[in-house]
Amino acid sequence: MSSQTRSKDGFALDRQLRLPLTILSPAAFALALAWLAFEVGRYWGVAGPDIKYFWLAGEFWTAGLTPYEEAFTARLIEITDIEGGAGAWNYTPNWYFISAGLAQMDLLTASRLWLVMNAVMLLAASALNAAAFRPMNKNSAVLAPAAPVNRLAAILPLLVLFFLHGAYMGLSQPAEKTLELGQSSILIYFGLSLLVWSISRERLYAGAAGLAIVMLKPQFGALIVTVLLFSTMGRRITFVAAIISILMALPAFLVSQPFEIASDLLHNLGSYDGQIFNTAVSTTGLRNVVWTLGGDDLGMMGYQLMALAFIASVAAFLYLRRGAPPRTVDMVMFAVAAAHVFAPYHYYDFVLMGVLIYFCASLRTASALICMAAFLLILRAGNLPNIPSLQGEGVMAYGGNLYMTLAAGVILIVMLRELFREPAQPNA
Repeated sequence: MSSQTRSKDGFALDRQLRLPLTILSPAAFALALAWLAFEVGRYWGVAGPDIKYFWLAGEFWTAGLTPYEEAFTARLIEITDIEGGAGAWNYTPNWYFISAGLAQMDLLTASRLWLVMNAVMLLAASALNAAAFRPMNKNSAVLAPAAPVNRLAAILPLLVLFFLHGAYMGLSQPAEKTLELGQSSILIYFGLSLLVWSISRERLYAGAAGLAIVMLKPQFGALIVTVLLFSTMGRRITFVAAIISILMALPAFLVSQPFEIASDLLHNLGSYDGQIFNTAVSTTGLRNVVWTLGGDDLGMMGYQLMALAFIASVAAFLYLRRGAPPRTVDMVMFAVAAAHVFAPYHYYDFVLMGVLIYFCASLRTASALICMAAFLLILRAGNLPNIPSLQGEGVMAYGGNLYMTLAAGVILIVMLRELFREPAQPNA
C-alpha cells in the first residue's frame, strides 16, 4: 500500500472517530465531575492533614511569629493526629500570602475552600493543557505532525480536547489523594500547566507566573529551572519568576531575617527523612525502587541531587550536540518525566504528569501507544495488588508507588528515544 493511500485511510479513520469522541467525551467529563463532587463532599466535614500545615503557618505569620521554630510543631500536635509525628514547617517563605489568606478563616472553612479551589484548578489546568496542544506542535522538535492523535486533534473541537483531558485527571488517583490530604500538588500542577501553555504561545509574564507557582515546591521547581536556563525564553521566564517569588516571600522576611529563615528551614529539613510519611517506602521514584530491591537508602536529598544531575546532563548534551538550545517545551516535558523517575516525591505528586498526556500522545505512533499504556497504569495504580514487601508493621505505603514509578520510567525512556532520535532544533 502506498504512503498516499495510507494517509487517505488515516484521515478517513480520523473523520470516523470524530463523531464518537465528540459524543462520548462530555459523558466521560460528566463522570469525572460527579467523582470530583463526591470527593469534595467526602472530605467536606474534616480538614485534611496537610492543609493544617498551610493554615497554621498563616496563623503564625499574621501574628508576627515564624513558623520555622519548634512552637509551630507543638501547636500542630494539638490540632492534628498525623501518624508518626506532626513534623515541622518545611515549606519556603513564598507561601506567605496563600497561608495568610487561609488563616483569615477557621480551619474547617479554610479546608473547604482549599478543596473547592483544588477541584477548580484541576479543571482549569486541563483547559490550559488542551489549549496548549495545537501550538505546542510548532514549538517542539520531537512531536510528529502526522501522528494519529495530532491528525485527529486538528479536526476535533477544543472543547472535546478539554473534556477528554479533564475526564482523565478528574478520575485519577493522584488527584483524589491530593484532595483527601489537602496537599498542594494540584496547585503546582496548575502552575506547571500555565507555564507549558505560556511557552507554547510565547507569553513571558504568564509563564513567569506559572513558574512562580511551581517554585512553591522548590524541589520540583529547581528541576524545571535547570532546563529553562538553556534557552533565552526560559531564562527570561526564570528571571521574572524569581522577582515574583521574592515579592511573595517579602512579608515573611519582615517577620524573620532571610538568613534565619534559611537556617531554620535547613534544620527542619534535616529530620524530614525520618518522618514515617517520608521514608523510602512511602515515596516514589528511584528511591522507592531501590528500597523495594533491598538496597541502601541515599535519602531524599541524595536522589534529588541525582535527578538534578541527570536532567542537567541530558540538557547539556542536547545543547552541545546541536550547538544551540533545545526546544524549551521539549525540555520542560523531559524534566517532568525525569523528575518523577529520579526524585523522591509522593503518590499525589503524579498529578503533575498530567501536562505530559497530549505531548506524549503526539509522538510517533508506537511511542505514543507505549506512553498511553503507561498513563492508564498511573490513572488507577492504587487498585493493583500491593507487593508483600511493602506491607508490615510500621510501614506506611501508598498503593501503587512502585507501579507509578515504573510507568514514569517507561515514559521517560520513550521521551529520551525521541529526543535523541534527531538533533535538537534551536528555538525560533
